[in-house]
Amino acid sequence: WVNDGVDELVCEGCRGRLLAKLDSTLTDDRKQKAAEALCEQVAGGAHSKLCPWNGNPVPLSLISLPGASPREVLSHCQARLATLQLCKTLPEICPSFLNSPSLAAVL
Repeated sequence: WVNDGVDELVCEGCRGRLLAKLDSTLTDDRKQKAAEALCEQVAGGAHSKLCPWNGNPVPLSLISLPGASPREVLSHCQARLATLQLCKTLPEICPSFLNSPSLAAVL
């Protein structure tokens, strides 16, 4: 699967398409159920019948990201911020992003 737009995945083998958007208004339980359904589609439901990836997913060991503790993530973000502060100009940031709850949760 490769990203082919906002919340959209495409299988490179069969060109099967999958919309991978979770509604932000869902409860945690409903989000979990939607994510589980999405996993089922990724594993086989969205592939064509003749796709070699249908029912034959990549082993998790090949797609797992190295773990990082919240402290390490914060440290990396602070290092990037320090580097950005050395720049003479920075790109404009959308005001709605600066007021978003997800950004507030990180800060």
